[in-house]
Amino acid sequence: MKFLISAGGTGGHLYPAQALALELLKKNPKNQVMFAAGGLRINRYFDRDLFDYRDIQVSKVSWRKPLKTLLGTYKLLKGYLQSKKLLQSYKPDVVIGFGSFTTFPVMLAAKTLKVPIILHEINTIPGLVNRLFSPFALFTGIFFPETKKLLKGRSIRVDTPLRYKNTDQLKMQAQNYFDLSRDMPTLLVFGGSQGALAINEIFCAAAQKLHQFSLQILHFTGDSEMTKNCQEAYCQAGIKSHVKDFESRMDLAWSLATISMTRSGASTISEQLHSEVPAIFVPYPYATDLHQHRNANFVAKQVGGAIVIDQKELTVDGLVETLRCLLQKKETIDSMRSSIQKFKQDKSCNFADLIIQKIGNDNER
Repeated sequence: MKFLISAGGTGGHLYPAQALALELLKKNPKNQVMFAAGGLRINRYFDRDLFDYRDIQVSKVSWRKPLKTLLGTYKLLKGYLQSKKLLQSYKPDVVIGFGSFTTFPVMLAAKTLKVPIILHEINTIPGLVNRLFSPFALFTGIFFPETKKLLKGRSIRVDTPLRYKNTDQLKMQAQNYFDLSRDMPTLLVFGGSQGALAINEIFCAAAQKLHQFSLQILHFTGDSEMTKNCQEAYCQAGIKSHVKDFESRMDLAWSLATISMTRSGASTISEQLHSEVPAIFVPYPYATDLHQHRNANFVAKQVGGAIVIDQKELTVDGLVETLRCLLQKKETIDSMRSSIQKFKQDKSCNFADLIIQKIGNDNER
């Protein structure tokens, strides 16, 4: 089969899309996969050495600024024509969209050329592009059950494709990779694929008080200056740590984590649940439709695997007290991990298997 995957923007869209591509190729070496979306040529989260791709012209449209609207409309039209030409030459069996404005021209071309469409929506509140094309999709794979009521057409609860599975061997590799202890609780800290200033700053400020806990910190800041600041703070506080701007081997990071403190993008949550790591979520306060708050509250209230702290309530004393409740009461962490395991038993469908099954059945007709 020939698959065209349209995903761009943040790591939250591109990481699961690339994991799906690898899974589709693994299932049948004769399968072909190509990526097409805006900005792939320069996107730091896309592996250009691994996948064939086409960079499509795209633009956001601001109706409040007429000149930008005119220019944006021209770029979208150009992107649509590029996408149409690509679909006519590549002839995919299906176009799989992961949302974001960067995929709009490709999805529109697929709709007008009547190429089958399948969507994957990772957030509780679906994005505009997936809402727009869901009525025309063979189905939309959703991660959160409540997303179904916000989409038209058929929705099926599916997994979020990941590039790894947790194993004891992976944890051993992680200890060597990060040069951290295997016997000490590990706090994994990061702000999503683009970092989080508020989370970085609170850890720098709290470092001296965190020394009271017997823990080590694995921290990805998203910013070189913040990396230096956090390294200095942890060093002065005598906390064993590994701090970097960015880490591509998140499989290793999650395998080592005892607790995580992160934003609550859906990709982060899917990795957190997959790895069965109790979380402290600080939702990004400016996310569209406050979807990060909804994501986080779902894991906290419906799953029981997280604590949610609003960014405006994030203080040094509050952080220290939250960590005290978790680290000094092992039963609390065990209970949260058990709740995650129970949630996972309500198994969702494998997204790659569903795609192959659906397209295979359609081809037989």
